[in-house]
Amino acid sequence: MKRLTALLTLLLLPNLAGAQIPVPAEAPLVNQYIADTFEQRSDAWWKALESQLLLMLDRPVDQVHEVVLRNIIFFGHSHSDKLELHKASPKLLEIYKQREDTGYRILALSALHAVGGEEELREAFRIARAEDSERIFKMTRAALADLYSQQH
Repeated sequence: MKRLTALLTLLLLPNLAGAQIPVPAEAPLVNQYIADTFEQRSDAWWKALESQLLLMLDRPVDQVHEVVLRNIIFFGHSHSDKLELHKASPKLLEIYKQREDTGYRILALSALHAVGGEEELREAFRIARAEDSERIFKMTRAALADLYSQQH
């Protein structure tokens, strides 16, 4: 009987392990932001959101989703008192430099502006001056000028 149990265990164990399904990841905190009221958010919640947004950027430039950039723009403008998203500036500049798609570049520029990445915006302006795209140049110049006017 022990041999039969052992044999069945060995035969069925791979199937039992294969039947396991991963636990779905927790809903993004951005979704919780939409569902909850402002008073329900603790400092720990804001810190977790900040970490989640930064982690969503921590991937190759061509794999950063548009929605991540849009969320950084929103939270950078709306909740800069709660989040320290300026840490995203180097990655946002990298997206601005490496993406060929104008829409992504403008989103990365807007996100840089939203998080207050002054040094990175200056670098973006230097890059834009050497390019053919007048649209990118004008938008980069406007973002940098607006950042300067906010500081003074």
